[in-house]
Amino acid sequence: MKTKRARYWARVRTVLEHYYAFAFSEGTEASQVKAYEVYLATKALLLSETGQLRARLARKP
Repeated sequence: MKTKRARYWARVRTVLEHYYAFAFSEGTEASQVKAYEVYLATKALLLSETGQLRARLARKP
């Protein structure tokens, strides 16, 4: 069963991928920088969630 976060990420991921593709193919340098910042922030959130999940699994008996 998918969690709320997984369903949310599945829905948002495609939107972000289209945004990145547009920004890097048609956008200005400023929009490319913003897209890259969004990409890094998204990556940081996913890494943080992964770390928290691993820590919770390690604590489970």
